[in-house]
Amino acid sequence: MDKEYKEIVTIEETDLWKVSRIADDESDTLTISISSTPRIGESMAKEEFVSTTSQTDAIFIIDKTNSYGNSLDWDHIANLIRPYTVNKKVRAVGFCMGGFLSIVLSKYIDMYAVVAMTPQYSVMEDYINRSNFPAVLYTDKITEWNIPTLDGYFVDKTKYYIAYSHDPQDFDQAQYFPKQDNVYMIDFGPDYDHGLPGQLGDDLELVVGLMFNNKLRKVNKFIRKHYSDLGKTLGVALH
Repeated sequence: MDKEYKEIVTIEETDLWKVSRIADDESDTLTISISSTPRIGESMAKEEFVSTTSQTDAIFIIDKTNSYGNSLDWDHIANLIRPYTVNKKVRAVGFCMGGFLSIVLSKYIDMYAVVAMTPQYSVMEDYINRSNFPAVLYTDKITEWNIPTLDGYFVDKTKYYIAYSHDPQDFDQAQYFPKQDNVYMIDFGPDYDHGLPGQLGDDLELVVGLMFNNKLRKVNKFIRKHYSDLGKTLGVALH
């Protein structure tokens, strides 16, 4: 039986963005989820990581034009969110574009952790291979690059957990992320591809939770068990 979740209530919606919330005023944690680009057949992305946020207060952000944040008013969105962060431990999660934008948001909202699943460091031409990057459908429409790369968006007080696969688009992007003490690159190996969250299935909530709680040895153990169960070995990189 599918889980039942509380109602998602819209805080603000414009032509460019949608910000909504699942309220849990009793929780001491606020999870901010930023959506990826729409799935095939969808006209607009939906709220994502709902199960991961189900035990906390939650904010959801959708970039309605899939602009990789270039069309969003980040100061305005941060001001919308900030009242909900009072007396909360704040964290953010996102997949693909949502992971990219979760890192961007950490510059505007104080948070202790970001979990970014197969994010990009940049979607500009110099950083992508058009032949294996389907999101050019959206990035080709970006006319003003306010966020050309993630350079300058990693803040010292936030821990960043970057989960990547051996899909060429992920593996290529991983090399650009900064090598610093608060950025953890987590290699899920060749059995996974860009759709990592979906491939984790029912284990997604567990894995994201381990990252949020900085339990990287347990993440490592989870990944190794996947390969050992298949009779394979993997030198998992946690750096």
